[in-house]
Amino acid sequence: MEERTIQEIRGSYAIYLPRSWCISNNLRKGSKILVKDLSGKLIIEPSDMAHKPVEFNINIDEYTKDELRYIIISLYILGADYVKLESKRPIKPKVRSIVRDALRFLNGFEIFDMGKNYIVIKQSVPGIDIENQMYEAINKTRSMFSYIYESLKDEGRIDYDTLIDLSSIDDEIDRARNILERQLNKSLTTLNLPNNLNLRQLSFLVNIARISERIADHLYYIANLCVDKNRSCSLNIAETLRELQNIFEKLTIYIGAFLDHRENRMNGDYRENGSNLKLRDLVSIIEHKGDFHKSLERLSSESSILIYHLGRIYDYLTDIAENLLDLTIGKHMEPY
Repeated sequence: MEERTIQEIRGSYAIYLPRSWCISNNLRKGSKILVKDLSGKLIIEPSDMAHKPVEFNINIDEYTKDELRYIIISLYILGADYVKLESKRPIKPKVRSIVRDALRFLNGFEIFDMGKNYIVIKQSVPGIDIENQMYEAINKTRSMFSYIYESLKDEGRIDYDTLIDLSSIDDEIDRARNILERQLNKSLTTLNLPNNLNLRQLSFLVNIARISERIADHLYYIANLCVDKNRSCSLNIAETLRELQNIFEKLTIYIGAFLDHRENRMNGDYRENGSNLKLRDLVSIIEHKGDFHKSLERLSSESSILIYHLGRIYDYLTDIAENLLDLTIGKHMEPY
């Protein structure tokens, strides 16, 4: 890093670019550069860099089938535009099936070309709606809460058809989270931020999707524990899930308030459908964490692993509340 002095030339401001940087990027008089305003910072890069695709060539002979699936998902999340999977021998149908299965979770990542010993995957969708993907993760997590609560309240257990439904919803939440994490990584690389968001706000939305995905995982484990037809989960479990769902839905309103007022952030009060929500309510959710874990003692007759999953869901709810406070408390201390 070096400090440079701004010059004034015929009424405009200018600085000289470092000669070594220009040479290393093959820039000369008449070359095009991009100048980006990123939350008060100017980013300068060669014009062709922004259009250069991120490409990977992978020798799949070095990996197991399970590793291959995670590699494809990881490259998607990292922001790859082009992936060529290569083998020194003909690729077996089972391996091709694994590739297709992995792509189900990756929006716009599709098989572009295929040969005897290679598979080419390319990104075909140029952009996504960040907020819609985040809300998809939230709304489908809310659906899982409702399905499990209604089944336990009415029947005291989860039937196998409902469990299959819950598994599909869980997969869809994973997909939304993958899409958002990819967008975050692409934005970190290109510094092109979508939806009028700054980098901190974009990171927040991605983190909400991650937390929703983890809550959904715990809900699915709870449903699995309650599927045995030889026993019934107690009504206390259903009521505890309802309590957790109510907190999740209140936090969802706060997230909406943040998105609707991102330019001036949330103030001390926010009204939604007659509700008067204050930032101190977020603090209350966080402070109630210890009491909630203690309240789980009343469920001592239930499986200890089931109680663990309920506790972890509350932990993740406090993570959301802490994220919201972190984004708002800096400018608005009045509610405290």
